[in-house]
Amino acid sequence: MISIKARPYVAGGSSINFEVNFISATVDASGNVSNMQNVSSSPVTLTSTELATWGVDDTVLFNLVAAKLGTGVTVTATYTVQDQLF
Repeated sequence: MISIKARPYVAGGSSINFEVNFISATVDASGNVSNMQNVSSSPVTLTSTELATWGVDDTVLFNLVAAKLGTGVTVTATYTVQDQLF
């Protein structure tokens, strides 16, 4: 799993710095997430031009970040996590 957070998010800025956390976790059949552990993290900066297609679909952001890190996204899913660990 990965978690992506803007650090900080400045609307209208020329670039946005993101903190990308690579997470090991257990997801049960009901979609409950437990045993979350941060495996590693990486800063990623995206320009406003790169983010122009972001809009409200966060899968766009995940794909942009993955491309910047030289990888790709094969599956996206949204989980509700009770406690924010990172």
